[in-house]
Amino acid sequence: MKIKVCGLRDAANLEQVAALNPDFVGFIFYDQSPRFVGDDLDADVVKALPRSIRKVGVFVNANPEYILRSVKKYDLQYVQLHGNEAPDYCRSLQNRGVNIIKAFRVDGTFNFSMVNNYKAYADLFLFDAKGDQPGGNGHTFDWNVLKKRMSRR
Repeated sequence: MKIKVCGLRDAANLEQVAALNPDFVGFIFYDQSPRFVGDDLDADVVKALPRSIRKVGVFVNANPEYILRSVKKYDLQYVQLHGNEAPDYCRSLQNRGVNIIKAFRVDGTFNFSMVNNYKAYADLFLFDAKGDQPGGNGHTFDWNVLKKRMSRR
């Protein structure tokens, strides 16, 4: 199991979370999210995190150039794509050296076969409870959906 703490925006909070040594910390680069980092995130503080804590930028249907600028500015090790990004979009970022986490919004009717289209272009998959908006919505994930899927493999 890997632990990711997401939605961090200020230096004090980031330092407190880093002291717990999670596997990943996430920063929201989606301007419709209440946890959007905007211009508040101090790049030097983010870059100073221990290398053992992987830094993830969370994006939703973002312009690839914006993603690449953010990766460079904050030294992000992963980009989490939480929108309707196509496999070719993921491939184009991967070809530019970006490690991809492709997120899927899952409910009881989710078609897991679509994940196969991303296998060659994503380093990791993230399955999230489907809510009204992309990303964390405060909904509890139904782990039985994955258990049923995993038992078929």
